[in-house]
Amino acid sequence: DVLDILSALDVDSTALIVTEHSNRNVVKSARNLANSKVLPSALINVLDLLSYKTLIITVPALRNIERIWGREVIKNASL
Repeated sequence: DVLDILSALDVDSTALIVTEHSNRNVVKSARNLANSKVLPSALINVLDLLSYKTLIITVPALRNIERIWGREVIKNASL
């Protein structure tokens, strides 16, 4: 239950919850909480990141974000 997770993490403000994929159970659980939003990692965006005080993200979601938007930095590469 999302409320239990927020309580266990001592979240008392707005929260953006990011999961790897769309998770129907998490969305249903958070739907009645006015101060939270659930997004799959592929839909994360700057507006949502700035609109919520707390970010809760699963490890698989973070890995997916790295895969989608991450890039390897090449040292001494000319631009």
